[in-house]
Amino acid sequence: MNRYIKAMKIGIANEKKGISYFDLVYKLHGTKNQVFTMEAEQTFCEWFIQNFSCLDDYSNNVGLVPVDFHKFLYENFKGSDYHARGANMHLFDYLNQKWFLNGNAAKQFLDYQEFKAARRNSLIATMFAIVSILIAAVTFWFSYQSDLNSPKPPYEVKIIENSINPNNLEKKNMELKEKLYKAELMIKSLEEKPN
Repeated sequence: MNRYIKAMKIGIANEKKGISYFDLVYKLHGTKNQVFTMEAEQTFCEWFIQNFSCLDDYSNNVGLVPVDFHKFLYENFKGSDYHARGANMHLFDYLNQKWFLNGNAAKQFLDYQEFKAARRNSLIATMFAIVSILIAAVTFWFSYQSDLNSPKPPYEVKIIENSINPNNLEKKNMELKEKLYKAELMIKSLEEKPN
């Protein structure tokens, strides 16, 4: 996470009591020692003044913050004490008062958090999609392999159409019935004859 995102997060965490510029810089790096280069701190301070608000306005009292801050940093870099008040007491006091994160910067931070969550969800969805595609591919492969290895029928089944006419069947049926009837009569007559 870069220093600007961290600064907005710290600003939101301190929205009730506020935070001074110097405390913010120390919290960003976890030390009261110098960690910024002079140019990096100059640009960070300008960003800070645009995105944080305080009760006192420096420009009405003394001058322009960017110009004075550059001189302030230059004097501090020459000396042994980082962020010494003696380099420019008015600027030091101005930056050392309580500052509060502006609404626009807070919204930017919340937008960043939402973007980050959406990106994480998108990556998770992509991973699930890849896994589903792999499962589908493996399933297709197993299905294909099982079709290749399935046994083939030992013979071919042929369907033969019946060419016998139903009328012929009925005629043969009647003939058989007559023959059976005659045979039955003969058997009865033989049974009735006395020996």
